[in-house]
Amino acid sequence: MQKQIPTVGALNVYYEAQNWSVEQARYWAKRLIQRAALPDQVAFRAFIIEQTGLKPGEKVLELGCGTGRLLSDLAAVTGHLDMFSGWNRNRSLLKAGESTYQSIKKLGVTGEVISGQAEDIPLADASIESALAQTVLIIYP
Repeated sequence: MQKQIPTVGALNVYYEAQNWSVEQARYWAKRLIQRAALPDQVAFRAFIIEQTGLKPGEKVLELGCGTGRLLSDLAAVTGHLDMFSGWNRNRSLLKAGESTYQSIKKLGVTGEVISGQAEDIPLADASIESALAQTVLIIYP
């Protein structure tokens, strides 16, 4: 008997994240924060940043910024960044990352974190040097 292939997103807890209750969002945000502290995740973020070649003062956008861990690293690495943008469609995850976003602003970095669809990003053409999407692009077989 042949196994049936699950529908796209069926095995991804984040696929329907925009429909989470506040309690579900807090639970998964806590898991994301715990995962971000793991040594392999710290090394992975460092690798991502190294590959971007970002320089101080450059403008960067992170799609699917979640609780803001990579966004925070981007702000720290680029120094006095003129602007950062984080984009996530799940308002509850953005709320869970509020303390991270506030710590970014304490570095003297200006910017915003927005909830919405990636297709609707309100940035002018050529207004950023880099855009990253660390965990939002998942390929299914």
